[in-house]
Amino acid sequence: MTIEELRKVFGERLSHIYPKKDILTLYNILLNRLAGLEPYQVLSDPDRRLEEPTVQGFFLATDRLLLHEPIQYITGKADFAGLSFYVTPQVLIPRPETEELAAWIGEEVPPDSKSGTLLDVCTGSGCIAITLAHRFPGFKVTGTDISAAALEIAKRNADQHHVSITWIAWNIFSSPPASLRGTYDIILSNPPYIPDDETATIGKNVLLHEPHIALLVPAGDPLLFYRAILDFACDRLKPDGSVFFEIHPPLVKKHIELAKSKGFGKVSIRCDFSGKERMLRCCR
Repeated sequence: MTIEELRKVFGERLSHIYPKKDILTLYNILLNRLAGLEPYQVLSDPDRRLEEPTVQGFFLATDRLLLHEPIQYITGKADFAGLSFYVTPQVLIPRPETEELAAWIGEEVPPDSKSGTLLDVCTGSGCIAITLAHRFPGFKVTGTDISAAALEIAKRNADQHHVSITWIAWNIFSSPPASLRGTYDIILSNPPYIPDDETATIGKNVLLHEPHIALLVPAGDPLLFYRAILDFACDRLKPDGSVFFEIHPPLVKKHIELAKSKGFGKVSIRCDFSGKERMLRCCR
């Protein structure tokens, strides 16, 4: 089967689920992962014949896409802040909005900083912690998660990018282990924050395949993770330190009220690329 023949079959099978633009993007991603081809090679040589394992891999991937499975889980790879991360359904897929949170944190670290301490709570794939450890090699970085599977994935990603990070299993609603009894210049988190009565607004690719433990919170207490993390920060954040969060935009006013009620008098909000109030920074 040629590149062009496969493109037509792929497009026809997915046309009732995905827009044409998305189908082309998915096609190019799979050709790159399965055959090592770049988009320009696809365009310049449409009559090139593909090897049978590549064609079979395409058909298997198409079957999974028809079930709304994210392409990142199918390929085991997600891009974040210029780096590549291994992902499975045990961790959330890194989002572009979260890249902006990592970038904001990076902006607030003085350029001449040689050292510091950073704690990433609910680290998942480790994408934020690893990105910042990669950018600031002098920092002592710690990542925590309740999921042992997520921590194994984070460890694999850290090894891949040759950064040293301390990974700790911790349920934020329990007392911190002895290994977390230091103080931190930066505490950050992208915790679960979508109220469980809003699942109708979540796409099938997310709701059916991404881990609910990392997505959803009780509608009656949607800020429970933020409250617990801020309580921890009250004791463990250095006097001139900062706490950074990714937040649920509809709850921004409640987030500000919570931070101030915990003694964080300086609260800043930043919008993501789509104009939603997605990120929060608080200091004493």
